Amino acid sequence: TAKNKKIKSLVIAGDMFNMDALSRFEPKQDTANLETEIESGIKVASTLLKAFDTIYFLKGNHDVRLTKALGFTLSFSNSMRLMFGSLGEDLLNKIQFSNLDHMWVKPYLDAPSYQSFYVCHPESYSQVALTKGKLLSDKFNANIITAHSHHCAVGFARDGKKVVAEAGGIFDSTKTEYLQSSTSYPIWVNGFCWLERDRGLLRLQFPGDQWMYKEG
Repeated sequence: TAKNKKIKSLVIAGDMFNMDALSRFEPKQDTANLETEIESGIKVASTLLKAFDTIYFLKGNHDVRLTKALGFTLSFSNSMRLMFGSLGEDLLNKIQFSNLDHMWVKPYLDAPSYQSFYVCHPESYSQVALTKGKLLSDKFNANIITAHSHHCAVGFARDGKKVVAEAGGIFDSTKTEYLQSSTSYPIWVNGFCWLERDRGLLRLQFPGDQWMYKEG
């Protein structure tokens, strides 16, 4: 999609890594140990950097487990640079690691919030898709794209004008051990979205379908 659309910037809105190996809660998986995650993460990043000039990497609640395990002796951004260190300095400098769980995507530098997108990985989520995004849209008077919940959905804020989306993710939920038990967790839905600045469009794509909404 990036090559076809000539998209040169990517936002990873948190949780590129699962890091169950460092979790106090989830059962440990031999097939998802930290060494395997690091090796896989390097391979994925190497592939992405062939398509994108810049990757913006936001803080997710799973990624931050490494920072916690290190006793907060490193910032989140530096702990992630450590994870990707074998990429080499040239490639590593194309990834902009953030200590924040959000960023603004603006059509132009001084664009007001209601014309911009607030992309984030909120601390909490709802099993009802778009609920958190609508609350954030009210708070920031902005279009919203959220990660974290594993929903893949798009709609409008409560004012009926601004766009709210949950961008899904790219994962194989059958390989996540804690999802294989009787759980009330929502079904994980693969997906991603992209912005087409010149046409004012947000597109959300997931297997078998594609939706398009245009900001009013």
